[in-house]
Amino acid sequence: MNPVEAFLMTIRFSEGTEDSNGYRRIVGLNRALINDFVKHPNILVDINNLGIKSTAAGAYQFIFKTWETYRVKLGLPDFSPESQDKAAHQLLIDCGAVDFLIGGDIVSAMVKAGREWASVPGASSGQVHLTAQQWIRQFHIYLGG
Repeated sequence: MNPVEAFLMTIRFSEGTEDSNGYRRIVGLNRALINDFVKHPNILVDINNLGIKSTAAGAYQFIFKTWETYRVKLGLPDFSPESQDKAAHQLLIDCGAVDFLIGGDIVSAMVKAGREWASVPGASSGQVHLTAQQWIRQFHIYLGG
């Protein structure tokens, strides 16, 4: 697996969507799943009844606003796994993480990606996530080393 793919898989791991149903996952709804991939479900969920609300869905837990930006930008036809992967890859490019990944600087890539994904260590969202060490270890597992 190349570094970008390994990084995306690590995002899925940290978001809790690395399983076979990850592309169908709705945030916070007791592991609720969407039934089809026609469009982003855009369901506003109060996560664990803590007053933290999100529309995150899919393997990369796209909030609706971000999804719509990338759906339009890339001309994506649906919310399918292929479309989600394309959008996540482009988001990694746009946030500046890919250049660091290609250069082997995982920590800087995490800093950049943490601005977009709440589960990346260092993200300002306050979401519970893996430590940086755990995240890097998982990345290396996906990378194959």
